[in-house]
Amino acid sequence: MDSFFKLEVQYSTSHLFFPKIVIGILVVLAVIMAVKYALARARGKQPLVSRNWSFFVKDADFFMLFGSLGLFILYILALKPLGFLVSSLIFIFLFNLLFCRTFKLKSVFISLIISVISCVLVWYLFSVVFNISLP
Repeated sequence: MDSFFKLEVQYSTSHLFFPKIVIGILVVLAVIMAVKYALARARGKQPLVSRNWSFFVKDADFFMLFGSLGLFILYILALKPLGFLVSSLIFIFLFNLLFCRTFKLKSVFISLIISVISCVLVWYLFSVVFNISLP
């Protein structure tokens, strides 16, 4: 019975455990949202998909959409050579600049502060406090 309550963690693969939990939670929440939407449409006696439906809202900002997708792909590619902390610093800064849409000194400085503080806090919390290896 003692072995039932023991948990052995391999630190070389411990960072792979939490993404599986997050993906599972996201799938459950997506199913709940889909069921709620279907029930709401059924109560209103409306079809699930209307003829006017479109994926993008009117005047969607495609620069931000494709800029975000591009930065995200580059971030994934940069994780292995640069490591978590350095690549996260760079790409959170770039994401902030993309969404800020201005390159004034104040906004660049604030984006830099946000990226440094958030990355260092996340790194410290997971690496030091929880002792979880990051990619």
